[in-house]
This record gives sequence, structure tokens and C-alpha cells, in this order.
Amino acid sequence: MEARTRRLTLAMIVVTLLWTGLWSAQARSGFPAIQNEQTVWDGVYSRAQAERGRVLFDAECSRCHGVMDFVGDDYMATWEGQTLRDFYLYVSSGMPPDQHEPIEDFLAYAELVAYLLQANALPPGQTDLTANLDRLDRIRIEGMN
Repeated sequence: MEARTRRLTLAMIVVTLLWTGLWSAQARSGFPAIQNEQTVWDGVYSRAQAERGRVLFDAECSRCHGVMDFVGDDYMATWEGQTLRDFYLYVSSGMPPDQHEPIEDFLAYAELVAYLLQANALPPGQTDLTANLDRLDRIRIEGMN
């Protein structure tokens, strides 16, 4: 029984050392957080999604805004270094400002954000932009100025 306990203890020590070494290596390399990070230049929305966002913008947002309110180097520079989560929350929590008939579909706000990215000449990709806040938090707004 004593030999078995020693082997078990030794195995636990080895596993702990291996786990600690792997965790330390991941922390130093930034893995996995940096591995999944993107920027707005990485094609984070699709053309079809931006078109749906344009239709929604024309129907809902154009009552108070022109698309040019959200376009241009100066406007986008105010978002430099932030994430699409920040931008998404700005759009989804404050629009429409009267909140008489808020847009209830969270994906609709992702479509609006996609349209605004397209309006700022950011490249589309093959997949739709998500409405998942954790994933949006890994997409940085950069290189806008």
C-alpha cells in the first residue's frame, strides 16, 4: 500500500509541475487570449449583414441620423483602441434615443454595426459579425487615424 501511495503522490507532483509549466508558458505568450484577437481590418462582418444593417438604418436610424454622422476618420478615431463590444454597447444601449420602440433583436444591432463598419470602408469577411459580447470584446478598433 505504501508503494502505491508513493507512486500516486509522485504522479500528482509530476502532473502539477507539468500543469504549472504549461500555464506559465501560456501566460508568457499571451495564449489563448491574443490568439483569438482580431481588429476591424480582419473582415469581421459579411456584405450581406452590412446590407441588412443598411436597410435597418434607413428604416429606424435615419429619422435622427445620417450615415455620415458615424463615418470618417475623426469619428472613428474617437473609438481608436476600444473594442467592437464598446461600439456595439454604445449603439444598442443608446439607440433609438427616445426608446419608444427599441429594437429588440440583438442581432439587429450587430447588423447596424456591420453597416457602419462598411460605411467606414472597413473590409468585409465571409461570416456575420456576432452579437456575443465576449467575442466582440476581442475585436479591436485600430488603425483608424
